[in-house]
Amino acid sequence: MAPLQRELHERNIDLAIGSVREPIAVESLTSEVLFDDRLVVAAGAGNKWHRRKRINLSDLSNEPWLLAHRDSLIFSMITEAFRASGAHTPNATVSSNSGRLNNNLLATGRFLTMFPESMIRLGAKHMPCKVLPVRLPNPPVPVVLFTLKNRTLSPAVQLFIDCIREVVKPFAKGRFVTPLNRAEKTLRRARNSE
Repeated sequence: MAPLQRELHERNIDLAIGSVREPIAVESLTSEVLFDDRLVVAAGAGNKWHRRKRINLSDLSNEPWLLAHRDSLIFSMITEAFRASGAHTPNATVSSNSGRLNNNLLATGRFLTMFPESMIRLGAKHMPCKVLPVRLPNPPVPVVLFTLKNRTLSPAVQLFIDCIREVVKPFAKGRFVTPLNRAEKTLRRARNSE
């Protein structure tokens, strides 16, 4: 978030939206938590893991992984998920922060990946993957909207912010049905039948 905060202070952008691990207490910024996001494990539609009803993260350590770059927030969250599951973080078969490349590689069905659940929610029609029924130990991470205090926003920016709030309202209330919700229900039923 530091580069975006700098852009806000330099008045190059009107707002910033991003995931934060800890509250950012900067007097010159206003912040609004839009929703809490969490990681999911996903694979292309043809991946062999789609047939499994229960998957532990440790089962996936030796699979081909498509992961974010090591210096990113998401990579540190992925590392924590594996560590908390008692598994080693896999070596990335491919390391990329390019959404287009990632989608094309996921579509092959060969790779597994982890990314925020909001990507599935917002791009389900355009994402060539399915969420796997893997429970991750990571706590949700807030997605926050930042603006500069005492800066008058243009009507267009204010309208955009209002639109963002409307789009994410189902996320904040947990009412959005996703493949992950269905996977969690399957996991719950399996646990209850044991």
